[in-house]
Amino acid sequence: MIPQDFIDDLLARTDIVEVIRPRVDLKRAGREWKGCCPFHNEKTPSFHVVPHKQFYHCFGCGAHGHALRFVMDFDRLDFPAAVEVLAGMVGVEVPRRGGDAGAARNKALYAILDRAHARFREQLTADSEAMRYLDKRGVSADMIQRFELGFAPPGWDFLSAKLSPLDDADNAGLVVRKDDGKVYDRFRNRLMFPIRDPRGRVVAFGGRTLDDDPAKYLNSPETPVFHKGAMAYGLYEAKQANASLDQVIVVEGYMDVIALAQFGFTQAVATLGTATSSDHLRLLSRQSPRIVFCFDGDAAGLRAAERALDVCLSVLTDGMNIRFLFLPDGEDPDSLLHRDGAEGFQQRLNDATPLSQRLLERLEARLDLSSAEGRAALLNEAKKVLAPIDAPAFRALMMQSLEQRAGLSGKAVNELVGPAPEREVQRRQIQAPQRMTPVRRAIALLLTYPRCAEAFSDVEGLAASSVAGAALLSELLDRVHEHPHMHCAALINSYAGRAEHEILERLSLVDPEIDEEPAIIEFVATCEKLRRESRKSELELLLDAARHGRLDEDGKARLKALNQKREKPSE
Repeated sequence: MIPQDFIDDLLARTDIVEVIRPRVDLKRAGREWKGCCPFHNEKTPSFHVVPHKQFYHCFGCGAHGHALRFVMDFDRLDFPAAVEVLAGMVGVEVPRRGGDAGAARNKALYAILDRAHARFREQLTADSEAMRYLDKRGVSADMIQRFELGFAPPGWDFLSAKLSPLDDADNAGLVVRKDDGKVYDRFRNRLMFPIRDPRGRVVAFGGRTLDDDPAKYLNSPETPVFHKGAMAYGLYEAKQANASLDQVIVVEGYMDVIALAQFGFTQAVATLGTATSSDHLRLLSRQSPRIVFCFDGDAAGLRAAERALDVCLSVLTDGMNIRFLFLPDGEDPDSLLHRDGAEGFQQRLNDATPLSQRLLERLEARLDLSSAEGRAALLNEAKKVLAPIDAPAFRALMMQSLEQRAGLSGKAVNELVGPAPEREVQRRQIQAPQRMTPVRRAIALLLTYPRCAEAFSDVEGLAASSVAGAALLSELLDRVHEHPHMHCAALINSYAGRAEHEILERLSLVDPEIDEEPAIIEFVATCEKLRRESRKSELELLLDAARHGRLDEDGKARLKALNQKREKPSE
């Protein structure tokens, strides 16, 4: 479980505009940003991003929330995954409550993986066969160093005889434990490719056989620190080599990644022995909007392309620029680079097929568009494919292409294919309260200008007030005093699951219509009035108790203190 304090701090560190602008076309509108809502279809912008309060709100569909909620709904991620995305943006690691044992375990796994990695690297330069293989493949010394390649020699105990404890080696996927409890090395006679997480830590290995083992590539199994669907080989190295990634080239093998890097294409990655998944695509699209899938031109490559196309359509959003590059039959990136050089490969990248064109080619395959039946079948197939796509601009352009191919008007095609879907997101019609009491006004001022808290410190005196909402106001002040950099969205999020959460969301929509300095003056005046009224009420109760002889020693001390404060009104 992720601690709430970490969530609050993460939201305080996050700039919601930086989160949303890469995903939604926003235009500045005064202090706010405005654009068409990504969660429902609209032509007139009603989606507002409010930087000084760090939340977004759509006046059309009611979508509302902070940066974390936006990432969950827009990227279709669960809560932990969305936290990881924001944490990655601000460069912090996500802690887990009650996770001390897990953290200690993971630390031990990272340590033993590092020791294994060091042994593999040492063994590479000592083994002539492995070095001959790399030389034959044209891998330079610079690439060996950059990707920190290694070698697992033949034999069963190169690691298991040296690494301890063996339980850690087993949990890290380095050894295999037999039913009788004995262990042996998982990787034997293989060129070793370290797989790194976003922080550069070695979390797993891929091994390429140097003999006739039918398993050409062998990867580490899933472990507590390694999840195949959440990582891509070479991504860490690509980010180290580029200040920003203008594109990501997705290839099939580790050697392809290294060959591309050697020829200057340092943005290449490979999936880890699995087909491209929606998680892979979300991961890569957060690195760069342009993704080029590079496939072999044989039957297997075409099947892989079809699977990748389906995955792309399932998570496609406007702004993604996805292309498909098919290599000549019998060639891979490595062989093609050595044959045609960097310029030839760059031209192929420039000519890569856009996703829209590839989709149309698939829809039109085996159809006779010269006949009415063929064109009707095209629209029927398009309806099934486009139904789940949540990318309005892409969908509109596809509709134009279908109009041309079907020979029908846009209105007719739209009626036949159907409207775009609306995302299932948290939609609640949140509106500012119609009745604004002084306490509600003070809370709205505090949410808009958290610096109001600096000007009023007598939270205890305020908490004693019996006025409705005063207890909530004093609690909010306590939280802002404790976390002075907490902004509106983080403050509201700290009340998630409580009845006060909704009223705070509604009050956050209030525009005080005054600047910060007069807002602070008004806020302090309201709090002072509440405190004076609270003291007056308490004093009257104590005096009444004293007149009737019901005042104990504590009550007498309190009465004396209040009388002294009444004599000093400045306190």
